[in-house]
Amino acid sequence: MLIGASLKKQMDAEVQKWKYVLNHQFGLLRELTGLGLPLRGHTESLDSDNPGVYLSILRHISTIDPILKQHFEDKGHLKYLSKTIFEEQVQILSKMTLDKIVDLCTEAKFFTVIADSTTDISHKD
Repeated sequence: MLIGASLKKQMDAEVQKWKYVLNHQFGLLRELTGLGLPLRGHTESLDSDNPGVYLSILRHISTIDPILKQHFEDKGHLKYLSKTIFEEQVQILSKMTLDKIVDLCTEAKFFTVIADSTTDISHKD
């Protein structure tokens, strides 16, 4: 029974750590996408000179946050910082945003759609 309790405690701690790390990553990504900045850099690594805005800020946060620091310095473990994961996180956030907009429109009695257009060289929209 002691082994089972110890294993459960270890698993719970690992789950909490991942929730903490992913909440920070999603929170930062949500804030930065709202600013309309280019988020990815030339070489996407925490160790590079130009990792982009997203990784630069994560790197900075990890200097003052011991949990993130340990997570990013831990060799051989998943960090969820690759471009594939980044794009997947952006897709998840965009789906959540779209779902929220659809829910608001569904609940509302009325809503307005505003469209803007630009003309091309032949003055057609």
